[in-house]
Amino acid sequence: MKAGKHISYQLHHHRSEIWTCVDGDGIFVLDGERRLVKRGDVMNIPVEHYHAIKATTDLTFIEVQLSNPLVEEDIERFEYEWQKGNSLIKEQKHINYE
Repeated sequence: MKAGKHISYQLHHHRSEIWTCVDGDGIFVLDGERRLVKRGDVMNIPVEHYHAIKATTDLTFIEVQLSNPLVEEDIERFEYEWQKGNSLIKEQKHINYE
């Protein structure tokens, strides 16, 4: 991920994730709490927790997904104001994949 870029503030109803930084620096957000991350840091993201990451330098991370079912559609995206550190969470929708 190039410096200054970010992924959407999101959550998953069936999927947990583990992200491992392999190079670079960034800002990781979990449920509105921000923390700086760097090479070697591991981020555990439980099911139904809001999360995002922004690269402050060019950033590479590995994402491991754990889910049943493991489907790409298991995602809700929300707005996040990186300048202010605020999430703009509107009405949540539950998606049923059965």
